[in-house]
Amino acid sequence: MDRKLASLIFGNEIIYQESIPKIEKVPKISEVKTLEKIQIIDSEPAIYIIVNVYGKSEKVLLASMMKACKVEMEAIKLIDFEESRGFDFGLIFGKNNTIISFGLPMQRLKVDINIFPYQAKINKTEKLLLADSLDKFENDKVLKLKLWTELKKIFNL
Repeated sequence: MDRKLASLIFGNEIIYQESIPKIEKVPKISEVKTLEKIQIIDSEPAIYIIVNVYGKSEKVLLASMMKACKVEMEAIKLIDFEESRGFDFGLIFGKNNTIISFGLPMQRLKVDINIFPYQAKINKTEKLLLADSLDKFENDKVLKLKLWTELKKIFNL
């Protein structure tokens, strides 16, 4: 992993005896798109990120992850699970989309897909990744490395 990507992912942690500067400023992030704002029928594949916890520190972390993956935050359709009750998540699966669920197993989304945490599932109709909620990554280097390994697969890095 190069120094720039490590800096984006690991912030102020010490890795390989190097101190990496912490991101001080919260990047500009588009608001969480709730049920009424999501347009499911797209002609182009989309990147959906489903979250169950989304505070200030999670916004910074997600922005850092997406920057490391060379994905603009504006390109993401971010779904806050709590604000999207009643939404049929089955509509976004099987349409050549990339779907990353942070802290929500497929059963809670009421989608019948067999996927294990931190094991990217890539096929002709979608790219899927299931991980712990974003707040779990703040102090856990092992989880960050597992996530980064799978994100590289999802985004062909």
